Amino acid sequence: MIRYLSIALLLVMTASANAAVNTYFTEVNTLDIGGADYRVWDMMVDVGGDWTNSRVDLTLTSGNLYQDALGRDVEPYPHFFPLYHSLEWDTYVTTPGGWAGLVGLAGARPFMTDTSITASWFDLADGPGTWKIARVTLSNDAEGTIWSKSYDVDTPGCGADYSFIIEDGQIVPEPAALMGDADHSGHVDDHDLSLLLANWGLDIDWGGGEFNGIPPIGDDDLSLVLSHWNEGTICPSSWRWPDFDGNGMIGDDDLSLMLANWGNTGVEWNDGDATEDGEIDDDDLSVLLPYWHGGTPPAPDAVPEPATTALLLLGGLSLLRRNRQ
Repeated sequence: MIRYLSIALLLVMTASANAAVNTYFTEVNTLDIGGADYRVWDMMVDVGGDWTNSRVDLTLTSGNLYQDALGRDVEPYPHFFPLYHSLEWDTYVTTPGGWAGLVGLAGARPFMTDTSITASWFDLADGPGTWKIARVTLSNDAEGTIWSKSYDVDTPGCGADYSFIIEDGQIVPEPAALMGDADHSGHVDDHDLSLLLANWGLDIDWGGGEFNGIPPIGDDDLSLVLSHWNEGTICPSSWRWPDFDGNGMIGDDDLSLMLANWGNTGVEWNDGDATEDGEIDDDDLSVLLPYWHGGTPPAPDAVPEPATTALLLLGGLSLLRRNRQ
């Protein structure tokens, strides 16, 4: 144990800082609604730095999400709960910080059906913290999957991938695809070690440094991190500033280039392919938006009207939703 901790502390002391993003679900209630049994879960995101954006896809193969007749996509007002008790347990997504307009733009439930959720959040809260980003109320016979990807300001082009399995209304986290990858970044490194040590001794079933499913986090988990050290694909330490038109500012013209080539393959970076994977899709939009209006504005006569910005962003969201559907 002393040997492991000595190695761990040495690696952490020489490591660069990183803002880990952890995604998990907490069960908050079980109840009968209209003669059917449901389980209520809150989806939480814990961020060690400046959180920029997240995406969530939930798909059920059986069962259903509870959707209250008075509910919408967004979080209901608590002062309605005394009169409409079931509204508190509605399925919804929240706006924890930043751009509330991205949730609920086009009607009552634009990103949700009784068997699916597809939602994105951009320009989120600054600084470390823990936020609820969704409430998911599942019937007891619900089966399916949940996938989530979140980004922080230190790794805007990368992110933390989390997968969950829904079994009989319960949400069970899948272990990281790579053993020892505590922050789900795809690479085992000092960031994983830091997260594990921060959670040392805690009773966590999976994630945050727990790898063998036998809490608390301890020696066995530490040995897994060290035995898989440096495995996986390293997330680039810096990504190209998504200023595709080279005018010194991330804005309308850069988004226009991306939207003009949306869905195309065989494209290059200056076509709007921010991730440089040869295809322009929502991954590229996720890289661009955290930098929105970053840089030095061009000359005044070259700045588009505010309405242009709004239309382009709405167009981008429409393409994003259509791509997901």
